[in-house]
Amino acid sequence: MKKTFFSYKDPSARVVKQGGVYLRFIHDSYQAEFKHLMSCGLYDTLVSQGLMVRHVEIPNEKLPSRYFVEILPEQIPFHVLPFEWTFNDWKEALSVFLKINQIALSHGMILKDATPYNFARIEGEMRMFDTSSFQFFEEKSSWIAYRQFCQEMLGPLALMKFMGSAWSRLSQSYLRGMPLDFISRQLPLASYFNLPCLFHLHLHSRFQAKSGQAVEVRNFRGFTNEGLQLLLRSLEKKIGSWQAKTSTKSLWNHYYKEDLESEFYLANKQELISAWLKARNPKRVTDLGANNGYFSLLASQFVEQVLAIEYSLDCVEGLQAEIREKGIKNVTTCVADLSQLSPDLGNGFKEFANLGTRGHADMVMALALIHHLCLSFSFSFDQVIGLCKQFTTDYLIIEYVPKEDTQAMTLLHTLEDHFQDYTESNFEKALIKSFTILEKVPILQTKRILYLAHIGHERTK
Repeated sequence: MKKTFFSYKDPSARVVKQGGVYLRFIHDSYQAEFKHLMSCGLYDTLVSQGLMVRHVEIPNEKLPSRYFVEILPEQIPFHVLPFEWTFNDWKEALSVFLKINQIALSHGMILKDATPYNFARIEGEMRMFDTSSFQFFEEKSSWIAYRQFCQEMLGPLALMKFMGSAWSRLSQSYLRGMPLDFISRQLPLASYFNLPCLFHLHLHSRFQAKSGQAVEVRNFRGFTNEGLQLLLRSLEKKIGSWQAKTSTKSLWNHYYKEDLESEFYLANKQELISAWLKARNPKRVTDLGANNGYFSLLASQFVEQVLAIEYSLDCVEGLQAEIREKGIKNVTTCVADLSQLSPDLGNGFKEFANLGTRGHADMVMALALIHHLCLSFSFSFDQVIGLCKQFTTDYLIIEYVPKEDTQAMTLLHTLEDHFQDYTESNFEKALIKSFTILEKVPILQTKRILYLAHIGHERTK
């Protein structure tokens, strides 16, 4: 069985993907820390509080050389990376990180890493999944992950708080964290009156040599366990009160409430999609251009996991609020621009897969999306179908929106209409190059058409 190896920086463990499942091998050099984590009650406490993924040990008599145990961690349904998070996602990840450190200190340990890439949303909660990130804490020692915390976690969150959530997406260019002096220069004057920003970003950046290395602070005797606990609690309390800079409201955030051509449109579309979900029984669905998540939430009633991908931050935040309010566990949100998907990133372009790979499902929905991509971004039908194909192994539900549609005409209002090839016939020609059309149904009292298609060769109905 083919194995894919990960973990490029961690000498304590190695992550392996085998048969679509992620495993973690713990190195001999990390044996004392791992055994303490498991025996002292720290692991049980973190798992019971929903702060860290659970795992089971796998019996393996043929472990790789220098590894002493293999574990199967709780799997991440859809791995959404930090630059695809909302402000609240970032804030929750920081809160979990600070909580874990406080609990770990009470068990004589601390996290040696402070990267948002060790966190993911699982069952509606932000959890840490790096089981080998703990080390023993010694009295009167420094906070080993402090600089990394400031650069990779606190800095981006502060930029989002004061300058807007676009900084989350910009963090894609700084996978190892932004330089502190750069962060300090981008923050406004008001940030100097915010204590976490003042002490941990602005003043911290002043204690760096020009080479980027930290300058040793004279007379610093290190933290006691109690002293570091106090600092972590203070950070958690102050950051917990942060609110995001108000974002611009999306033109489309009330799409399914106020902007529909027909009162029958939504009910008919919902009826068709529900029937197809029941009949085809997918396990995972990715909703491209999810808007406010109306159909993502519908799909969540029929499938195990749903990924809702949407560019409008306002729409995603509204969906997240509804998910929290209703206690929904199987819908994951992702802020992403479908016209420019994230590529493979990191060491050897293998650490972080592109969004199409991470968002792979056995059914993809592209509802009320095609006119945005084709008219606003000049996608061809072939490119739209190619985009959908990246996300699915089996089925596609796609909605054709003609140029005569009210929403399409809204887009064309400020554009020169040079889209003569934008026709139903040309759309179907592009679709059948990669998919077999199973069903084609006009939506009541509109000129829109809903298609169910399959990558295989089932008979068209």
